Amino acid sequence: MYCTSRRHADHVELALHGQWCAAQLAALAAELAAVPLTGTRQLQLSAAGAQFDLSGAWLLHDYLATAVAAGIAARFDGPMPAALDLIQRTLPGSASGAGPD
Repeated sequence: MYCTSRRHADHVELALHGQWCAAQLAALAAELAAVPLTGTRQLQLSAAGAQFDLSGAWLLHDYLATAVAAGIAARFDGPMPAALDLIQRTLPGSASGAGPD
């Protein structure tokens, strides 16, 4: 299991776990697709229990960009994963908008 979610009205807490790496992309994408975001206004992420390579970080970046485009505010509890931060800093005008509180 790579993520667990908990819904509170229009707020979803998403905890990320395990190795987010190229070898796991299909499983990671399937788990993210199963997170119910309909009606969500805020997505609160915790990544303390996960490790990311660039492939896993790209997948998360794309997921967050899709959420933000749907009007969902995305924020991390604690620091953003380093690989995702690298992507954010590298791409001007990155759409994910997810940053540490």
